[in-house]
Amino acid sequence: LSGRRFARPRGYGDYALWVAVLQDAPLDEALRTASDSSSERPVQAEEREQEPEQEGAVDELCERAMLALRTSDGLDLDSVGSEFGSAAQEVVERSLMKNAHLIVRNGRRLRLSAPDGFMMSNDVISTVFADLEDSRDAILAGVPQPPAEQHAT
Repeated sequence: LSGRRFARPRGYGDYALWVAVLQDAPLDEALRTASDSSSERPVQAEEREQEPEQEGAVDELCERAMLALRTSDGLDLDSVGSEFGSAAQEVVERSLMKNAHLIVRNGRRLRLSAPDGFMMSNDVISTVFADLEDSRDAILAGVPQPPAEQHAT
């Protein structure tokens, strides 16, 4: 929104209140009011408390998959594997192939078909999200760890 990304409240009651406030007020006022009246204020994604890097990996993968699948280039499975581990790569690939009739494969890159795949993108992407969440523990166990900082001696 206006070049900024916002996180929504996760609880349904807080979310419903947040939406109602946003619909009835100018943006700046709505964000201020929603922030004051909700136990989990809407915040820019960059402001969100930093999760441990590994814990946030599945959420980052969900976002990356969603954004990539909404482009004509699609999602590079090898990139998923190198950044998030082979378990994540397998879950994403298996999940997308549940809708194989809507997927176009070009080597290790998968994309939604046009126009049917793009019209059904929300269903395909929500299936990927659900499968990633169901496999969260296995994925986190296989997430490559960032290299330890080496101190000069």
